[in-house]
Amino acid sequence: MSTAMIPIVEVIGPAQQGLSRPLLCVGADDQRYYVKGQQTNRASLWSEWICAHLAQALGLPLPPFSLVQLDPALVRELPKDLQAVGSLPAFGSREVVHTVWLELGIDHKVAPELQRKVLAFDWWVRNTDRLRGNTNLLWDAVLQFSPFRETGEFANAGVILLCPETGYFGFKLQTQRAKRITDFFDELPREIYLRAIKAMQDELQRVALRVADTPAQGRSDALRHLFDALIHPREAMVRFGPARAVLTPDPATELQRQFEHCVERRFITPEYVEQTMEKRIKYLLSSLPLAAPFARQRVGDEVFHASFPLVQQQGDVLTKIIKPLSLNQEAPVDIYEHGDAWLQKVKRLRGRNLLPESVLFAIKPPAPDHTQRHAAYLDICSDLHSLAVQTVPDHEEQRIADFAQH
Repeated sequence: MSTAMIPIVEVIGPAQQGLSRPLLCVGADDQRYYVKGQQTNRASLWSEWICAHLAQALGLPLPPFSLVQLDPALVRELPKDLQAVGSLPAFGSREVVHTVWLELGIDHKVAPELQRKVLAFDWWVRNTDRLRGNTNLLWDAVLQFSPFRETGEFANAGVILLCPETGYFGFKLQTQRAKRITDFFDELPREIYLRAIKAMQDELQRVALRVADTPAQGRSDALRHLFDALIHPREAMVRFGPARAVLTPDPATELQRQFEHCVERRFITPEYVEQTMEKRIKYLLSSLPLAAPFARQRVGDEVFHASFPLVQQQGDVLTKIIKPLSLNQEAPVDIYEHGDAWLQKVKRLRGRNLLPESVLFAIKPPAPDHTQRHAAYLDICSDLHSLAVQTVPDHEEQRIADFAQH
C-alpha cells in the first residue's frame, strides 16, 4: 500500500467484472490499476480503503493498493459512459497478472486456513457480496488483423493516435517484422497480410491529410467525429479495437511506446516471463502441504551468491530450490546465452558446496518443431543434468508438486 497519490496517465477501459464498473488504468509508475472513483459512492470508497488496510494488517493476501487520481483533462477525453470515474482521489487496486476468477470448480485449491480467515474477515466487516459468481490527453486505438471472421481471432498490427486539441495524428503499422503475425495465422499466405496492411496504410495517410486540413476553429469536435468514424466496427481483415484515452506531453514518443507495448510486446523479456512463471508456481505451492514454505532467498556466501525465487529452508539447512527458467527465445543464440548465465551460477555454487541436493529448474521450452531452438534448449537441459539439477517443462505442474512435497 502506498500513501502517495499516483497519477493515472492512461485509461484502458472498464473491467470485465465489478458491479461498480471499475476502470483498468495505467499509473505514472507504469503499473496497471483497477480504479474506483466517483462512479461509486463515497461510503463505498471509504470501505475499500479501510477494509484494504484491515485485510493487510491481518495478513490476508491482496494486491497492492493506493490512492490514484485522474487529471480532469484525461477525464474529458474519455467516452461519455466512462467519465463518471471523475478526477477526485480514487481507490486503485494493482492488477495481478495471470490470475483467474474463482469458480466453484477450483475452490478446493484455496487452503482451508485461508478460507476460514476470509470467512471471519467478511463476517467482521459485514461483507455480504462475496457470493457465488462474485468472488470479487489523447485518444488511441490498436489496429487488429483478423482474417477469419468465423473465429474472431486477431493479432495487434498497429497503433493510431490522435490529439483533438492540437491536431496531432500519427500511426505506426507492423510492416517490417510481420513473422509473428503470419506465423499465428499459418494457413494464410504472407502476401495477404502485407496487402491488407498496405491498404490500411493508404487509408490512414488520407486521414492524416484530412486532419492537417481541418481548420483550427471547431477542430477538436471535428477530429473526434473523424476518429470515431475511423475506428467504427467494420467487417474487414483489418479493424480497430476500442478507443482509449492517455495523457502525455509527447504524442510521438507515446505512439512509439504504445506500438512497442501492444504490437511488438517489448515487455516480454525472459525476466518478465520468468516472473509470471514464478507467480504461477507460487500459487501451486500455496495449495500443497509442505514441510516448510518456499520463499525468495540469496544462496551462497560472501564470495559468490545468487538470488533464487523459490527456496525451502528447514532450520538452518537449505533443502530445496525451484527456479523458473525461460528458454523460449526467438533465436537459438539467445537461448544459449540466457541458459549459460544460469549454468555458470549453478556450476559455481555446486563447486563451493553451497546448493542443496534437490534443485529443480522449471523450464519454458520452445516448440519441438522449431528444430534449432529446441536443440539449444535440450543442450541447456543436458548441462543442468550434469550438475545434478533436475529439469521439468513448466506446464507439468504435477511433477513440480511432487518435487516440492517429497
